[in-house]
Amino acid sequence: MLIVVGFAASFGFLQLIGLVLLAHSSFDRVFGYGLKFADSFKNTHLGPIGGKP
Repeated sequence: MLIVVGFAASFGFLQLIGLVLLAHSSFDRVFGYGLKFADSFKNTHLGPIGGKP
C-alpha cells in the first residue's frame, strides 16, 4: 500500500519504505518464517521455528 501511495503522491521516501517492508516480509516467507503469534516469537502461522521440541 505504501508503494502505491508513494507512486500516486510522487513521494520517493514512501516508495522506499514500502519496498523495504515488502522485501522484508518476502524474505521471511522464503526462509520459512511466518507471521508471529503473540504467545511466542517462535510460534508462526507456518508452524514452530526450529521444528518440534
